[in-house]
Amino acid sequence: MKGDEKARFRGFTLIELAVVITIISLVALLIFPRLGSLGLGSLRTEARRIQSQIQFLFNLSVLEKGDYRMVFDLDEQCYWAEKRQGAEYTQSNLGLLSKYCLPSALVISELEALGRKSAQYGAEYIYFSPFGYVEEARIYLTNSSGEGFSLFTEPITGQVNVYPGHYGFKDLER
Repeated sequence: MKGDEKARFRGFTLIELAVVITIISLVALLIFPRLGSLGLGSLRTEARRIQSQIQFLFNLSVLEKGDYRMVFDLDEQCYWAEKRQGAEYTQSNLGLLSKYCLPSALVISELEALGRKSAQYGAEYIYFSPFGYVEEARIYLTNSSGEGFSLFTEPITGQVNVYPGHYGFKDLER
């Protein structure tokens, strides 16, 4: 009888193994696409952060009747606000507008203010007027997977439109 018990409990059948592998595969199919969207989620979050910073700075420049600029350091992947004090700009003392660096997986790969060359490195600026005007600019934010968002400033309203993908000024002409 002991020989029969050993023969019966030797291992799993091929059908049992196939069922387990199928279940693991289904679970993996459900989980892995969501992991990819986490990268897109952080990209979207950073695009919205830049959008809100620009809109806030537009409103602040009108309320304080001051000249501001947003500085984008494309080498360090950081940005911050500066207020004009006489002939020079100094970093804003508001904590909300202090220097902020992007997470390592995200990059501002291109910034272009209308009438200036597109920049991929160095420092670039977007200027805000106390009379309710912001330079028309385009920012292209990407992640390590190659996904990206294009942000466009609206000069008169200070609004920032966010579009998935890489677009230039000519692509959005109406």
